[in-house]
Amino acid sequence: MEITEKRPKKHGFLKFLALYALVLLVLAALALGGFYLYIRAYEQTRPATVMTAYTGALTVDRLLEQDGDFLAALDRHVQSEEEARACLEQVLGDLSFARRYDAAKEDPEAAYVYALESQGKIIGSVSLSETGESRMGFATLRVSRENVDLSPLCQETEFVLPEGYKVFCNGAELPESSVTERGIHYGLLEEFYDSGYAMPSLMRIKAGPYLGQPELEVHNAQGEKLTPEQLNEAFYTDNCTPEEKETIEAFAQEYIHRYTLYLSGAILAAADGYMNLIGLVEQDSDLHSRLRQAVGGLGFASSHGDTVLSVTLNGAMNVGGGCYVCDLTWEVETLGRAGYVTTVNNGKLLLVQRDGRFRAAAQASY
Repeated sequence: MEITEKRPKKHGFLKFLALYALVLLVLAALALGGFYLYIRAYEQTRPATVMTAYTGALTVDRLLEQDGDFLAALDRHVQSEEEARACLEQVLGDLSFARRYDAAKEDPEAAYVYALESQGKIIGSVSLSETGESRMGFATLRVSRENVDLSPLCQETEFVLPEGYKVFCNGAELPESSVTERGIHYGLLEEFYDSGYAMPSLMRIKAGPYLGQPELEVHNAQGEKLTPEQLNEAFYTDNCTPEEKETIEAFAQEYIHRYTLYLSGAILAAADGYMNLIGLVEQDSDLHSRLRQAVGGLGFASSHGDTVLSVTLNGAMNVGGGCYVCDLTWEVETLGRAGYVTTVNNGKLLLVQRDGRFRAAAQASY
């Protein structure tokens, strides 16, 4: 008879291991689930998370609701409401927030205060306060105060232009109401506005406030578009033709030479003394001849005592009505007891053109 040996079965042990592993997995899952809920509660109650949810839900209408007068303040001649709303969509796309640590000063009841920023400008603030409830031991927060001011995003552009110039925005001319000031004096003409001759003036045109970068153009009186480099008084006053400048410069050269001779005074003094004495001198006598020659000698000494070294035409402007204003610099060398002395002079001349010739009507030094 054959005897067989019975071996112990391992099935029970394996089942125990499987059950043990399952219990561990369940416990681990529960622990991970609890940890996940804990982390989630922490994240959801963080101030930055609340602010991210707040800014993500903001709309253009919500911004305008908070800043109710914003659209009404925009220059509708420069920008329509639809264009402004499109710009505000870009503002939302660039929106960010930053904590302000002076919350106690701005909102004493708030737990946190954040500044709203867009395009590098602060456009408002948001206060966060505790709700009185908690999640997993973390106090929950709510938006308790909103303040939106979109005005820092606005821009204004001012132009100081000659009368007759026009400003266009996106192809449409700005109306007369955009002119905020007239009668602005040209710096070049400042000394001649009370000369009795009509002088041109400038006007100030304001475009804005507006958002973004609308296309602004300036056209002169002839309808020509100007570049940004041309929008200055130096360009406006430089309106003489080359032929006019050449004629003005030739007149200025002659005028300054005669004016310098006049200022020397020797000719006038000698002439006055001669006329005062000649009534007591026999006409055509030797003394009469010598006195007349002395007057000429004094004039020669005067003209050689003050010598005009150079005359420079800095600029010339046709102010209309046959009048011109030129800006001059001239150097004079004077011979005196101390030797030669050179002086630099600056001045302006108001010229009147009649019968094809210039005459000086007013003069100013600076």
